[in-house]
Amino acid sequence: MRDLLMPLISLFLFTGCTNPNGIGLNNEDLINGTTVDTVTVVTQTVSDNPIRVDNNFEYNNLTGVNRFKLLGYYNDPVFGKSTADWYSQLQIPSFGFKFPAGTILDSAVLVLPYADTLVNNTFYGDVDSKFKLTVEQLGSAMKSDSIYYSNQTFNTDGTAPFASGFFKITPNTPIYVQDIRVGKIDTIKKDVAQIRVPLDLNFAKNVFVNADSSVYLTQAAFTAYFKGIKVKIDNTQTTGSGGLVYLNTSPAVADGGARIQFYYKTAKDTASVLFRINSAVAQTNHFTHTYTPELTNALSAGPNLQKAYIQSMAGIRTKISFPYLKNIAKNKKLLINKAELIFTVVGGTDPAPLRRIYINRGQNNKGEYIQIADGNATDPRFINDMGGYYNSTTKTYHLNLVRFVRDIIEGKTDDTNLYLTVDNPAIDGGRVVLAGSGSADSKPKLSIIYSDIISE
Repeated sequence: MRDLLMPLISLFLFTGCTNPNGIGLNNEDLINGTTVDTVTVVTQTVSDNPIRVDNNFEYNNLTGVNRFKLLGYYNDPVFGKSTADWYSQLQIPSFGFKFPAGTILDSAVLVLPYADTLVNNTFYGDVDSKFKLTVEQLGSAMKSDSIYYSNQTFNTDGTAPFASGFFKITPNTPIYVQDIRVGKIDTIKKDVAQIRVPLDLNFAKNVFVNADSSVYLTQAAFTAYFKGIKVKIDNTQTTGSGGLVYLNTSPAVADGGARIQFYYKTAKDTASVLFRINSAVAQTNHFTHTYTPELTNALSAGPNLQKAYIQSMAGIRTKISFPYLKNIAKNKKLLINKAELIFTVVGGTDPAPLRRIYINRGQNNKGEYIQIADGNATDPRFINDMGGYYNSTTKTYHLNLVRFVRDIIEGKTDDTNLYLTVDNPAIDGGRVVLAGSGSADSKPKLSIIYSDIISE
């Protein structure tokens, strides 16, 4: 009998724990596997806190992706109205730059390429909507090394927008633009899909072309002179339900990404110059939400509703708890081999469910998510396997919580302040409706496989 049990012990050690030395088993421990999926899971819909939206921050080990920005207005039939305004500085072409004497400005265009962030492929909402975009000059200063949250706004200078235009979402349609070639015949080139908004020509001449040369000596001098831009969608001019656009505001190439591009003539040739928008300048988003009666009621109703709600952009999160989880270990020692939390999407409520949901303990004073063991990269057991990705076949989300459940069973942690959120709420415009703990037939389930540790 002992010869048969030893291979089983080895199997559990290698499949149930990433740190076998910490289990404390010896050759005289006997292990019997048990599955339980009746652990109570309690859900409650609550408001999210403001989130970090500056360039100096990423969520949940997703390096670099927070440098994309959102723009839009979306009237969601379940959640209500959401807006994403975008603020940014401009980067000068070079220190000491100046437009040549006698420059004749032909045009100036704000160029906003779409960004595939691997979240929802450049856009979330009604693709048939038509949008009006406006651009205003900032009157308040921004700083590239500052922390900014999603509830922070910046004043404009009080003048009318210096650029505006209508567009429809075409993220898969490249465009052809003029290719200015110094000393050569200009031509046409293919460029990535983008939104293009013309600037008022007089504004562009007066503010940029005719600016004193001293404002271009350094980046600091320029941002003191021209503090930045506010880009927003005019919701009164939006047709359909609208949506949220994901913008490439951190280009990896010198001539791509978001920018204001000036086309002009000199005495000798045609030319163009870029004022880039990238990770070197300050950028931030401002998010707002106005909820439907359904969401307002859910926020005030307490736990155990039939539905649970999650929304990006500092909107809605779901608080969860496992009030009786420790009872499965009452009067015995357990080895937790598997712990999977499963949520079902409520049918007919989503234009597209969130790509991924995530569990954390809220935020610290730096805006960082406080991670549980399965999401904590500093935990020696961490192997980045929490999961939480949407399964379109089963219409479910599965989250691996084996280390977290093990820590609860061993009394190392508890289930206070646990939240289901979007994995990166700063660049995802989506939301999802899940079956909550009050659901009659699809309530969330925590499925655990454990082994009793019995000493001889």
